[in-house]
Amino acid sequence: LAVDHGKYFPRDKEGSAVRIRERYHIDRPYILYISRIEHPGKNHVGLIRAFEKLKDTEQIPHQLVLAGSDWNRAEEVHRIAEASRWKSDIVFPGFVSQDDLPDMYGASDAFVFPSLYEGFGLPILEAMACGAPVACSNISSMPEVAGDAALLFDPCDTEAMSEAIWKLLADDDLRKTQVQKGLKRSQAFNWGTTASRTIDIIRKAAM
Repeated sequence: LAVDHGKYFPRDKEGSAVRIRERYHIDRPYILYISRIEHPGKNHVGLIRAFEKLKDTEQIPHQLVLAGSDWNRAEEVHRIAEASRWKSDIVFPGFVSQDDLPDMYGASDAFVFPSLYEGFGLPILEAMACGAPVACSNISSMPEVAGDAALLFDPCDTEAMSEAIWKLLADDDLRKTQVQKGLKRSQAFNWGTTASRTIDIIRKAAM
């Protein structure tokens, strides 16, 4: 898989924030996760717990934005969020259009991808291509996709997840380094290479 670099690229963060505020009424710094709202595979509950820990221990001003359409057992995720002491800072904007995704990524202070399983994990690359620092799970396909351009954590370890997010929020130098690594990493995945390698495999299989 790959990223459409004609669509996903770094924009002016302030401009992106203005557009996101106008369209989705998100007017605070935010941590972002884009995925269908599904339990337990997408691990929204684990991320909510890590977010609560950061709010309690580090007093971060951020909201947690969980963008995506409701899917299997989404009601359980919503129930956990509603019961949270920080429920007013947990935002469900629903489905985000393809046109708005680059702004949504680019205006975030960190993109977190805590899934328990992925066949690939395309949002990791999309976020990197838009200049968002990324933290993601260290299992399944995600480490292979992210390389050294994301901070990896055990998705079953809330403490490890919150620590990875906090590093991206608190360490300016680390965040800038990870953004640059992410931009470079995302460029390694393009549709031309994908097509070429797919054709090679088909030719080998036909021999």
